[in-house]
Amino acid sequence: MENDTDLRVGDKIIPVSVRRSKLAKRISIRIPPAKNKVVVTLPGRASLNAGIKFLNSKVSWVLANVDLDSSVALSEGVTIPVLGKHYTITRMNGRGTSRLDMENGQLVVYCMPEFTARRVRDFLKTLLREECEQRAHALAVQLDKTVLRVSVTRANSRWGSCTASGALTFNWLLVFAPVEILQYIIAHEIAHLREMNHSNRFWRLVEKIYPGMDAARKWLKKEGHKLHRYE
Repeated sequence: MENDTDLRVGDKIIPVSVRRSKLAKRISIRIPPAKNKVVVTLPGRASLNAGIKFLNSKVSWVLANVDLDSSVALSEGVTIPVLGKHYTITRMNGRGTSRLDMENGQLVVYCMPEFTARRVRDFLKTLLREECEQRAHALAVQLDKTVLRVSVTRANSRWGSCTASGALTFNWLLVFAPVEILQYIIAHEIAHLREMNHSNRFWRLVEKIYPGMDAARKWLKKEGHKLHRYE
């Protein structure tokens, strides 16, 4: 179960997502990396009112940690990074195929205004999946391994994952990162096709197929949280 509501504090309106978890033993609140909302988790028998009451008791903490200005709406006229280059979201009426107009620096979508964000997300997820497929297959050849499939998911706590069968999954927010960072994440997961661990041997393998590993890891540690502003 998940409910969306708002926390009103003076002139501030803070989005709140209320979730119920069978594993939770007590009511808890957290602010995700994007810092643009509050997540309240309820244990099985706790009421929604109890969750809201607990949230209100933590208003000072919420105000000190939430950052509503950090989120970026995927709406018409907004400029966003796409694989290291910047494009302005441009909405068109009628029918057409979403595309990157590299000459004019535009990400063009065809839809009604209220569907702009959805069209942009759908296009970017497809673009990222195609980019990841191409790069993953090329790196897998270096290790004499085979990629079973590549998929892109909504934001979660990990940038990528790999199964023993060769199924790779990537966080769609990577489309907003520089291509060097994407290449590192793909190399990381491809290395798992040979080493399903994080041993020293694994890291040597990652560095072998992507020498820019150290710089990419530093970037992710310092800047990675900013990718969540596009959730």
